[in-house]
Amino acid sequence: MWGGVDIMPHYSFDELDKLLGKNPDVVVIPFIKDYDNQEIIQWIRSHAGPETMTVSICGGALVLAATGLVDDGQVTTHQGVFPVFAKQFPQIEVVKRLMGPPP
Repeated sequence: MWGGVDIMPHYSFDELDKLLGKNPDVVVIPFIKDYDNQEIIQWIRSHAGPETMTVSICGGALVLAATGLVDDGQVTTHQGVFPVFAKQFPQIEVVKRLMGPPP
């Protein structure tokens, strides 16, 4: 992640799966520099479903897009990754709303 935040997982995906014993209720996808990491993508794909809410935050939309779960759908994300979406995921519509000063 950028901005000085490092995340150290307590569990591997296999350990987490054993601990939960079911699909998680919520999967939150933060911005990850390596958005095409196949281990992460496969884990998200295998746990996405009707009993799991999957959401992305900011540039995490790139990871979500890489899963294929939002193909032919819409996402919103940080304006800094708009160009990446246009090039890497043309099948996904990016809802663009540039942030400005509050009304």
